[in-house]
Amino acid sequence: MVRSRKQPKFKTPVKATKKPRIADRFAEEDAKDGKIHFRFRYFDGGFRPAKTEGQDCFYDISSKLKSFEQNGWNDLIQNKKSHHPIELHKLAKPAQKRLEELSFDDLDSLFSLRLSGTQRLFGIRSNHLFYALWWDPNHQVCPSKKKHT
Repeated sequence: MVRSRKQPKFKTPVKATKKPRIADRFAEEDAKDGKIHFRFRYFDGGFRPAKTEGQDCFYDISSKLKSFEQNGWNDLIQNKKSHHPIELHKLAKPAQKRLEELSFDDLDSLFSLRLSGTQRLFGIRSNHLFYALWWDPNHQVCPSKKKHT
């Protein structure tokens, strides 16, 4: 068998440092400066702790989430009384059951963001991402024993 000494020629040389066009160009930057990004991929309508009186609160919630995004995780977690992880065994029994149904019962904790006096947004924190899971307008996912919370 005779081997050829021919080498393929490329019109444009391939660069090893080239990144795919489809890559999220903002994710790396935002991860470095600690910005929060909200994802609603796992948002669950199956667990509703209470019937809400009005659905007009979306504007209030979205403006609060915007302010969280601007501040970043470091600013947010400094206030541990308002925003913190909650171990699954501390959640209400219906919430624990729903997590099993969603196959999220293998998590150590959910992260709770305080939106107002009783309103919370529960989700999964993964680095700079917050995967919203439940909106809890009446503080029933993890009831507090304190007054007025």
